[in-house]
Amino acid sequence: MTDERRSQLEMRWVPVTDEAGRTHMEAVWVVPTVSAGISHAA
Repeated sequence: MTDERRSQLEMRWVPVTDEAGRTHMEAVWVVPTVSAGISHAA
């Protein structure tokens, strides 16, 4: 993985509960991390 790939942001959807107790999905931007033992190759 190149340094350029590690510095890119990824959008992920996370569940959020508002003050009224309703849950909805919100998008957040995160910096991807490399986890040992996990492969996304097909």
